Formats: sequence, C-alpha cells, structure tokens
Amino acid sequence: SMLKTFFHCCTRPNTGLARWSVTLIPPESARRFHAIVSHDPRAQTSEELSSLLVLLQQAAENHNYVIHYGV
Repeated sequence: SMLKTFFHCCTRPNTGLARWSVTLIPPESARRFHAIVSHDPRAQTSEELSSLLVLLQQAAENHNYVIHYGV
C-alpha cells in the first residue's frame, strides 16, 4: 500500500499491487519498491528477487514503468 501504482491502465491510480490483474509501476515507485524488496532477507539468497532488484533499478534509472501481471 506504500507504492503509488496504476491498476490496468494509467487512468486508474491506486496503491500497492493488484493481486489478480495488471499493475503498472511508475519509475518513482520502482525506486520505493526496490527499497522494500532489498530489505527482505530473502533478497540475498533468491535469484528471483535479485533479478527483480536489477529490473527495478534499471526501470528507475531509465524512467521506465514496470508491469506486474499478478499471481
């Protein structure tokens, strides 16, 4: 709930991640999401979380959105 995001499209602002649908994570939230994930102890040993951290960092640096497709 700490992330400013959009559900389905850029005209539907929300917070957090849509569990069963598409979430658009803007570049400024990618930085915050990176900070949240990097504090998770599993990020040190999980290849998936490590890859996510790289993706979030690149998105923030390049001013790109990240698309989360839910579970």
